[in-house]
Amino acid sequence: MTKNTLAIEKSNKSVETTNSVERPITLILFSSNRNLTRTELNKTFAVKKGKLFQARKKHPIVADLFNNLFAVRASRPAEGLFFDHKSKNSISHCYVVDQGACVKEFAILKYGKQLLGGFDFVSSELSDIHELLEAYRVITFFCMEGRSSLNRLHHQVDVINGSQLMDLSAYSNMLSKSAQELHDATYPIICLAKDKVDGWYDRHFWKDVDSSLEAVTDKPIELSALDAAAS
Repeated sequence: MTKNTLAIEKSNKSVETTNSVERPITLILFSSNRNLTRTELNKTFAVKKGKLFQARKKHPIVADLFNNLFAVRASRPAEGLFFDHKSKNSISHCYVVDQGACVKEFAILKYGKQLLGGFDFVSSELSDIHELLEAYRVITFFCMEGRSSLNRLHHQVDVINGSQLMDLSAYSNMLSKSAQELHDATYPIICLAKDKVDGWYDRHFWKDVDSSLEAVTDKPIELSALDAAAS
């Protein structure tokens, strides 16, 4: 079990000991230099209860997790781009509400690109995507290391061959073939790992929310994965 998983589980512990049923939440993410306030967001999203915190100060592990999720979502393994961190700006604020308790349309118009979107989940599903992202990271790391090692070796063989110290042309051809075989073997593995991450993203990202009057009642919010950090 990794340190990040332990940290996520620790943040859940206080709620899980008092509430055996995980409370579904919506985590709404921003990348903004503005001084966002809870009062402003509660009004914009038409909710009575919500929690706002600066991502880097209050819960950097969760911010990193969703930054990486966006980067994998935008990745293009076929082009050798396994993480695209330029696709979205880094998360600055997290706003947490009960799942199905907000209206998003006005917020989308008001905040534009500052609003990165929202995810619906319970705390165990947050642990799931952490594990999927870690698996993707490990797989791509070793695949890239293997390719890089072969490329460096191939370059050195070509340098020696060019110096005419010895004839390594046969080995150069073998390395070219090995590099292609490695790509053919690793590319499907990377794609499978990405598909798993994309599947989680598709299941949890910005579902339609309830805009009925019942959605703006004054019931108390019992947050799951982020409650301890946001309070």
